[in-house]
Amino acid sequence: MITRCPYDEQIECDLWIEYQVIKVSLEEAEQLYSNNQRLIMLLRDRVNNLESILNDAGIAYPSSNI
Repeated sequence: MITRCPYDEQIECDLWIEYQVIKVSLEEAEQLYSNNQRLIMLLRDRVNNLESILNDAGIAYPSSNI
C-alpha cells in the first residue's frame, strides 16, 4: 500500500518501508535504554560501595536526597 511519507509530503512511500524504519528506530532505542540501565545499576552499586567504605572509615559525606 502506498501513502504519503510522514517525513516529506511530496514523496509517496510504501507502508512496509515506513514500518521497517519505525521498527529499527524502536530497536535502537531499546538497546540504548538497556545499556543506560546497566550503566546506571553499575554506577549505583559503585556509589553504594564507596559510601560503605566511607562509613567504615568514619568519614562524613553529604547525603543525597534522590
